[in-house]
Amino acid sequence: MLAKHCAVLKSLYTLLSIMAHVAGQEDREKTTALKDLLSRIDLDELMKKDEPPLTFPATLEEFEYAFNQKGQLRHIKTGEAFVFNAKEDLHRWNQKRYEALGEILTQYVYELLEKECSLTKAIVPVDAVDEEASSFIFHSADALTNPARLLVLIQGSGVVRAGQWARRLIINQDLDSGTQIPFITRAMQVGGRWDPHAVDAVDEEASSFIFHSADALTNPARLLVLIQGSGVVRAGQWARRLIINQDLDSGTQIPFITRAMQEGYGVLVLNPNENHLEVERPGSTTPPPAATPEPADEPAEKRERKDEKEGKKKREFYEKYRNPQRERETEQTPIRNHFLGIQMYPGFLSGST
Repeated sequence: MLAKHCAVLKSLYTLLSIMAHVAGQEDREKTTALKDLLSRIDLDELMKKDEPPLTFPATLEEFEYAFNQKGQLRHIKTGEAFVFNAKEDLHRWNQKRYEALGEILTQYVYELLEKECSLTKAIVPVDAVDEEASSFIFHSADALTNPARLLVLIQGSGVVRAGQWARRLIINQDLDSGTQIPFITRAMQVGGRWDPHAVDAVDEEASSFIFHSADALTNPARLLVLIQGSGVVRAGQWARRLIINQDLDSGTQIPFITRAMQEGYGVLVLNPNENHLEVERPGSTTPPPAATPEPADEPAEKRERKDEKEGKKKREFYEKYRNPQRERETEQTPIRNHFLGIQMYPGFLSGST
């Protein structure tokens, strides 16, 4: 009887095993089929079906935004700042809307350069013929004749255009932060008043430097002005990362300087990031942490050995991981008349007009 029960149980176990195997195989087949179906679906196209049309207003007024008296972009009806996520869970549409607004702001800044700053829009090259590729710059009326000073403003790469530092700052902060207009206004206010002592620094005064070719101040035909981006890079560099990881030709301005001088250009390499002198303030250095006292009931000799050992460990740890930059207080002395690090010598353009 027992043997019959064992045989029945064994048969049931075999049957359940076969059923589980079949079920598992069916699950795997269903999973494979589902993966194959998903691989055929273009998620971007699927998202576009629920996405509103990518048509956006052509003016600030149609966007229902305007700049207030502080130069801040605000909604005309609510007075609120710009909201990127106008439609939740539709990042692509929100990004396209942001870019459309950015293009409108580009034209808005161009208008400010001409109307508020009284700059002239000039086509380059000046002798461009019909259908020839050309661009444009903005300049003041005396840009080519001012015998004292010339300020050259160059924005960074990317979507920003003439007159801008960053679209993000224009949209999220204000015009003074995101455009070059404050610098242009100040430059034109002081442009005609030349101080002969502005170039010659006195003893112990904070000063900076630039590099220029021998004919940079006298070349009557061509001048190449090179200016790097902001940050830790200095005159003659594009990016430290490229110098270290690739080569000098990729990370420095040397290939441009060499070619320009071969083609008869005067060369001026500006140095806007070294526009201050950092001086250490007198003060005490933070001492390494002292050993923590132990309970007095411990034998004195044992406590001394333990204190010495713990103190040594803490001093070694302190010396290994301390940050000397945080242990000293510094103050920055600005370089006199170092306006954005861009300053030309008197008579710079007098021979090249």
